[in-house]
Amino acid sequence: MVALYDISWEGDGGVDGEIELCKAASGDNVEARRALVARLLKPVRNLARYLAKNDADADDIAQTAMVEILRSVGSFKGRGTLKSWALRITGRAAWAHIGKNRGESKLVQSIRDDDPGEKVIEFPTADSGFVFRRRLSECLDGLNPERRAVLVFKLVLGYSIKEIADLTGVSVNTVKDRLRVGRLELHDLLAQDPVFGRYADEVRGDG
Repeated sequence: MVALYDISWEGDGGVDGEIELCKAASGDNVEARRALVARLLKPVRNLARYLAKNDADADDIAQTAMVEILRSVGSFKGRGTLKSWALRITGRAAWAHIGKNRGESKLVQSIRDDDPGEKVIEFPTADSGFVFRRRLSECLDGLNPERRAVLVFKLVLGYSIKEIADLTGVSVNTVKDRLRVGRLELHDLLAQDPVFGRYADEVRGDG
C-alpha cells in the first residue's frame, strides 16, 4: 500500500496501480487524494500555462481542472494513462475558461478515458526546467487564444481535428484554418528562438 501511494510518477504499479489509486481517491481515502494531487498537479499546471495568457489564468485553470479531476476520478478505467486522462480534463477546463472570459462557454462535458493515439510533438514538460517551459509559453503567448488553444490541443495533446471542433464549438474548417495559420505563426516565432528553433520545421506539418 505504501508503494501504491508513493507520490513519484514512475514505479507506481502501472495501470493497475493507477486504477487502484483512483478508486481509493474517489472514496474517503484522504491519503490517496493527496497522492493523486501530488502526481498530477505539476503536469496540469504546465499544460495550463501553455494554454493561458498569464500566470493568474493558468492558476485558475489548474485549480478548476484539479477540482474536476478529483470529482470524476472514479470514472477513470485505465484505458489510457492517468496523466493523459488528467491533461484532457485540463484542456477542457482551459477552453471553458477562455470562453468564459469572452462571454461564452463551450465546454464539452464528456471526458474520454483513452490515449490520443496520434504522434505528438514532445515539447518540454515537468522535467525540463522552469526556464525552458517559460520560453515555450512566451512563444505561444504570441498567438491569439483560439489559435494557441488549437495548437496545444493538436500538437501537445494529440486531439483530432474533429475532437477539437467538438471541444471548441466551431466547424472543422474553422479548426483547420486556425491550425494552419497558427502553425505558420508559431513556426516563425520558434525559428527565431535559440531554444526552440529545432521544433520550428516540425510544427509546420500537415493539419
